[in-house]
Amino acid sequence: MIRQIYYKNLYKTIKGGTDSTVTVTRRDGTIEFIGRTRRADGAISPDPTANVRVYRADGITLEFVGRAIRGPDGAISPNPTVDVSVYRTDGTTMEFRGRAIRRADGVLIPESTANVNVYRPDGRTREFVGRAIRGPDGVLIPEPTADITVYRADRRTIEFRGRAIRRDNGVIIPEPTVDVHVYRADGRGVEFVGKAERRDNGVVIPEPTADVIVYRADGTQEFRGRASRSPDDGVLRPIPNHPITIYDATGMNGTQSPSGYRDPITNIIMGKNTVHAF
Repeated sequence: MIRQIYYKNLYKTIKGGTDSTVTVTRRDGTIEFIGRTRRADGAISPDPTANVRVYRADGITLEFVGRAIRGPDGAISPNPTVDVSVYRTDGTTMEFRGRAIRRADGVLIPESTANVNVYRPDGRTREFVGRAIRGPDGVLIPEPTADITVYRADRRTIEFRGRAIRRDNGVIIPEPTVDVHVYRADGRGVEFVGKAERRDNGVVIPEPTADVIVYRADGTQEFRGRASRSPDDGVLRPIPNHPITIYDATGMNGTQSPSGYRDPITNIIMGKNTVHAF
């Protein structure tokens, strides 16, 4: 069944029926969307209860998939109350998934109060989850006042949680003025809490002039003070000649010392010239 509907100076070619998946085309023959339809105020619009595939002006590249509405200007936009999958301009790689709105210039952006899943350029690996905005260059960046969860390139393991910024080279790094939670390589537990920075090799390390809380693998506090990551085994160690609080196995009882080190044999944090316990 093929019908042609005239609406606001556009012809809509409908292939199929209103109770099945249909292809709606613009007057120039380009595909506008594919999915179930309904008629409202004389317009052929997406069925609000069904997911549709919406295409860009060329009718070839996919713009988003999900529930959609036709706005007062006639444009098809995401339903702002439900999650949709938004694609990059190539139409094949996913940019983000979550609630989205269409800006006045026609660009899709994350809804400002919603957490979204932002993907790396491959469209498959998740980069971060949280509130996001579109930067001046069009790239999605973390909303600067909100905590986000940043993932490693394997998509499954959490790298850190907290405020973050995107460098000019595209890499996401911890916001340097606030504390973040940095996770172990397996993403299953917090390694340290405090100010952090990303090395040139991509590894997140404690900011060398700030005190951090370092945790054991079982989640108990190990020590509080300045720390560095060993280039050999990646383990966090106290920076010598700086005050440190060393915690017992419970992670509750601490002993202060003017300096500390990790014993190379037992791997236990030791203090030098212990001051007092508390």
